[in-house]
Amino acid sequence: MEIIIARESHIPEIINLWEEFARFHEPFDPRYPMKDDVRSGYEIHLREEMAKDDTKVLVALDNDIVFG
Repeated sequence: MEIIIARESHIPEIINLWEEFARFHEPFDPRYPMKDDVRSGYEIHLREEMAKDDTKVLVALDNDIVFG
């Protein structure tokens, strides 16, 4: 396992993990309603966060596969 600063190439995998997490919680918490454009909205948010100087987006890798 390796934890590194996320790169643009990790964005699709991060979005997949986030969506899996959100869909798991959706039935239990009304703060997790899933909209049709949820992936594109989260991608915009993620890219904005990655561009900030005071924010670090990290990924956990196992053999170059993002799992966290």
